[in-house]
Amino acid sequence: MVVLSIIVPLPVIPAMVQAFGGEQGAAFGVSLAVTLPTLAIALAGMLLGMVGDRIDRRTLLVAGIAVFALAAPLPLWIDSLWLLIGSRFILGLALGAMTVAAVGLVGDYFTGARRAFWLSAQGSFPAAATIVGALLSGALGQYGWRTPFLLLLVGIPLLCAVLILRGPAMTPEVHGETPATDAGKTAFEWRPLLSIFVLTIVASFMIFAPAYEFGYVVLEQQVTSTVLPGVMTAVLGAGAVMGALAPTALRKTPPERQLALYFMVCAAGQLTVALSVTSVGWVAGAAIIGLAQGAIVPVLSMWLLDRVDEAGRGRAVSVFQTVLYVSQFSTPHLARMVALVADSAAIGMLAYAIVLGLLALALGLAVRRRARPA
Repeated sequence: MVVLSIIVPLPVIPAMVQAFGGEQGAAFGVSLAVTLPTLAIALAGMLLGMVGDRIDRRTLLVAGIAVFALAAPLPLWIDSLWLLIGSRFILGLALGAMTVAAVGLVGDYFTGARRAFWLSAQGSFPAAATIVGALLSGALGQYGWRTPFLLLLVGIPLLCAVLILRGPAMTPEVHGETPATDAGKTAFEWRPLLSIFVLTIVASFMIFAPAYEFGYVVLEQQVTSTVLPGVMTAVLGAGAVMGALAPTALRKTPPERQLALYFMVCAAGQLTVALSVTSVGWVAGAAIIGLAQGAIVPVLSMWLLDRVDEAGRGRAVSVFQTVLYVSQFSTPHLARMVALVADSAAIGMLAYAIVLGLLALALGLAVRRRARPA
């Protein structure tokens, strides 16, 4: 839902600016309306996490979906830019409740292989939504700036489904597996999670940021069509769908070692994009980057849930979501800054690849050193 909510207005931004052209600061206001849900998720994350720890997380999920179902389609009828901005902020609060509750419930309901599977599924769905949402919103946008928001009416059947369907019982033995509390977990503490939060920031900046420069990379090779960057983005999303399955297949591999692998894969993709001068190379590089992008969030989520008990799960997930969304909100600006400093988007992409490769090597060496017997 987060990805779909952000993707829907993108093709009609110029039309929205034109529609609200009579209001002061229309261009800024429309841009704010598009990105505000992400900021709302980040800003409300901590509070929502504490709420999720104090009440049943399913209740938080239902409340979030209910608010989403009401707020998401409001642009179909709103005629004021600032009311539009307000509705998008409320939408962001609903999305924050949904994401915190969804990840927390996976930790509540499942352990082991089943937890890995559902977290991977949560990673693949946004990537698939990127492809489908971009195609449908672009097609609907031909009939006016409001029509793409019809896609957000999906909240209504989603609310009906969550009210009718019940999740599995939260028992000490989930599907016959050993409960997480018996696996050596300690009481909730922040310190063991700091490394996960730091790596989340690093992954966001190093893996997600360069993809925003696809258009500039091909433009430097005198390719002025917007079709190729669009194809690269679609292929990136398809790669992410496949990459999200990797943490499940590699669930017995330590998360630090998995991260080192995904960092190296992404570095290879960035290197391919940076050094290519043909569409085949650019598209192939985008697909490789997508594989890494799809795997990163699921493996970080698994690592996080394995380190906290049920009592602190909501707070831990909320901080993780806040760090993730604040970082991802900043990534396009960071990518553009790197390209401007390097005086070339391709050189900036090459710099990302080199740094990410070194980080992968350092992380791999750290894991090996820690595993070495004293």
